[in-house]
Amino acid sequence: MKTIIQKGKIAIPGGVIEGSIIVMANKISHIIEDADPILVQTDRQDYEIIDANGCYVMPGLVDFHCDMLEQ
Repeated sequence: MKTIIQKGKIAIPGGVIEGSIIVMANKISHIIEDADPILVQTDRQDYEIIDANGCYVMPGLVDFHCDMLEQ
C-alpha cells in the first residue's frame, strides 16, 4: 500500500516543517516540504491520501503507554 500524509506539521530532528510524508510498503520513503517538486510530480492515483491539515505528525513515534493494560 502507498500513502501520502499531506499538509501536516511534521516534527523532524531539526524542528517542525509543513509538508507531506510518502509511505511505501509500510515504511517512510520521503519526508518533503509542500513546495518540493517531488510532491508535485508524484502521481497520486495509486496512493491513499490522508489530509493532516493543521495536525502535527511525528514519524517514528511509538506510544508505549496504554491505559488498557492497567487494571
